[in-house]
Amino acid sequence: MQDSGFDNPFLRPASSSRVEIKEGRNIPSLDIQARTVASDKHTDRNEDSMFKQPEKRAVGVFDGIGGHAAGDRASRIARDQVGSVLKGLPEGLNLQQAEGAVRQAITNVNNTVYKQAQAEQSNMGTTASVVYIWEGGSGERKAIVGNVGDSRVYLLRNNRLEQITLDDNRVRSAKSNEQQARQLQSKLNNVTDPQRQLSDDEQILFNLRNQISQALGQPSVEPRIHTIDFLSSDKLLVCSDGISDNLTDTEIQQIMNKSLNSAETVESLIKASQARSRSNHFRAKSDDMTAIVIGKTQSVSEVAKKEVVPPSDQKTQEANRLQKGASVRVRRSSGVFESGWVIDKFDSSTPYSR
Repeated sequence: MQDSGFDNPFLRPASSSRVEIKEGRNIPSLDIQARTVASDKHTDRNEDSMFKQPEKRAVGVFDGIGGHAAGDRASRIARDQVGSVLKGLPEGLNLQQAEGAVRQAITNVNNTVYKQAQAEQSNMGTTASVVYIWEGGSGERKAIVGNVGDSRVYLLRNNRLEQITLDDNRVRSAKSNEQQARQLQSKLNNVTDPQRQLSDDEQILFNLRNQISQALGQPSVEPRIHTIDFLSSDKLLVCSDGISDNLTDTEIQQIMNKSLNSAETVESLIKASQARSRSNHFRAKSDDMTAIVIGKTQSVSEVAKKEVVPPSDQKTQEANRLQKGASVRVRRSSGVFESGWVIDKFDSSTPYSR
């Protein structure tokens, strides 16, 4: 499956796949990274689809269901239609208008997938997790999250991971209110020994956690819309269950805290999920895997602060991080940071100080 991201017209792309958004009103630029890989069971196809639109601050993950070709098509239909709608959103929408646009995009594509399924007499369907970063006139940012199914959106804030979405499955219906359902969801997300940690009923829910109660392609759906503050130090993860089933929330949190940037986070999540899926671990699940990470683009000084290394190793590791063609933020003599600078030459013999 090919990513349907769009090029940023303001910046020359770096040799890596990092995408930076031109800053405005002193808002930190965003670092949006994404990757999807097919299951080991069917390396010739990927039933996950995704889009990223850095210039519109929008991303989406769709996990197709209904079998071989049906799942492929459903997720691609949803990706293309929702991506097209969000690409066309004008700037300057108020928060309520932006929330309504996300909700309507999901509702409309459900109708499209449903009509296609009826025409083909298939069981095609797909999950959907969509994020649109809304920017207010005074520079504040809010993440508008739209969700159907069990593809997830996580928020990392102050080194602590929180699941923003709540899966549309039996966990939601097993409890009388959402708070209790979220507590149960968190418990299942972090199980390391089901026989000792879960009751008999909870073990049943754990084993049935992938049986979702709604997906795009049904006669009607109820998109869940969550709107949260998106602070400059926050990170968002949007992923399919190929990531969240194989890894516990604790493991995801550790990876996101350890990683230096969005690109490293995505690669580490995919690598860890693949390793787990190929093991004999009780959580192991061979599946398509998709991860999108939205974070703040880090300056060189921020990267240096995050990883403290012995003096003898500093130049080597700095050289490994800063290669020709890498996109960085630089600090001018005025003290103002500017995005979009691309390294033309790196001299590892030059001394530097922190």
